[in-house]
Amino acid sequence: MKWNTITFWESEWIAEKKRSLYEVRQKNIDQAEWWNRRAPGFNARHGEKRKGGSCGNILEMIHRSGFVDPKSWMLDIGCGPGNYAIPLAARFEKVVALDTSPEMLSILETRARDMGIRNIETVCMPWEDVDLDGMNWRGRFGLVAAIKSPGIRDVKTLRKMIDASLSGCFYSGFVLREDYAQADIWRLTFREKMPPVSADAFYVYHLVHAMGYLPSIELRRYRSGSLDDIETAKENLALMMAPYEDPSGMMAERISEYVMEKSTDGRFEKIVRSEEGSVLWSVNQ
Repeated sequence: MKWNTITFWESEWIAEKKRSLYEVRQKNIDQAEWWNRRAPGFNARHGEKRKGGSCGNILEMIHRSGFVDPKSWMLDIGCGPGNYAIPLAARFEKVVALDTSPEMLSILETRARDMGIRNIETVCMPWEDVDLDGMNWRGRFGLVAAIKSPGIRDVKTLRKMIDASLSGCFYSGFVLREDYAQADIWRLTFREKMPPVSADAFYVYHLVHAMGYLPSIELRRYRSGSLDDIETAKENLALMMAPYEDPSGMMAERISEYVMEKSTDGRFEKIVRSEEGSVLWSVNQ
């Protein structure tokens, strides 16, 4: 069956990515530095909400996965500021937290130290650069997790994730994401609708199944919002648009005008609607 082969789903994923928002990013952008710049705001927005929303549901799914074992290790690919590594550290002998951003890892280390957590090891490296055999990571981890991580981007990086696991894998990513303010700025700048994000969770699920495993998937919808002061809102929007070329040189001015126009009493409301897929599977089947 053509639709149930790795080749089919791999080609479909590649085609989807070429139509996606990520494909139009400037190729020469320093991804690690971009994530460094996002780290403080990322931590402020998400770090205090670990028990609720998307984060809470993901932690719940991991807890009942059957792959949580205090005698095993966990690998968190694209760990960010530790929103999952930190609350899961007590459930494993050791957590290895991998990220390309030194600033994200610094935030994680500070938070873990302040909480008295001593069993998290941070590694600053892109997932594609990891040598499983050279680092003795092949089959090392009871659970390998990649949660909204750009590290899992193709069949090769997905296979490596599986090869690192002794028992199970957990992947969570977007099926849909709509940032209304960013979409408005995109239309004002490029005179077209903003491309969608790639529905990576959908393709990971089908690829894992085509590889011979029996994944389960949970789909959830979320609507999140925040109220920022005008300058913070301008900075956040400019940062989200930074990876994309500004053909007119007017993007900063448009962002400033847009935020001023949409603000009320000096506050700007940011609204994001998303659909997320969480995929869980055993590697021993």
